[in-house]
Formats: sequence, structure tokens, C-alpha cells
Amino acid sequence: PRLWLFGYTEQGTPLKPAQIWEDVVRVHAKDTVTVDPFPSTKVPMVSIHPCQHARVMKKTVDAMLEEGRDPRPDQALSIFLKFISGVVPTINYDFTVDT
Repeated sequence: PRLWLFGYTEQGTPLKPAQIWEDVVRVHAKDTVTVDPFPSTKVPMVSIHPCQHARVMKKTVDAMLEEGRDPRPDQALSIFLKFISGVVPTINYDFTVDT
């Protein structure tokens, strides 16, 4: 899936593209992440390209396997959010998992 993120300032106004880039890890800027107009509203938003998702998630799962952890299908969303947190670390993420 293509992920779209929209940000606000502390005053509640939408972030401008230059402000959006401040929250993106530079190594991902303009490669994995671009600022594009959202299709239905044309408002500039961060877009995290799906062509990178599978490769990064496979790398994460392979690392889990090397550590002796057996990833389960129900962990897919958590693994995906860990990928996103590496791209946009300024968002607060909750990785709490029920066992």
C-alpha cells in the first residue's frame, strides 16, 4: 500500500512542504519518500512509496529470523510501522503487543 501522511503545526495549521521535510530522515528523502499532492484533495502530503515496503520488511523479518525470533503474520502491521518509524521518526508510535 502507498502510505500518505499529513502533518500539522502545534497551532493546528497544515505543514508546508519545507516543514514536512524536516521530519523525514534524509536518506529516504526524495527516494522512498516524496511530497506529492494527495489524489483526491491535491493537498501536499508525505508519500511513502510501496516499492520499498516489501524489500525493507523482508530485511526486517530476516533479521528477526537470524535472532532466533519467529515472526507471525499478525505482526505484519507492527513490522510495517517499525519501517515507517525509521523513515519518519518524529511521529509517536506505540509498539505495545498483546502476547
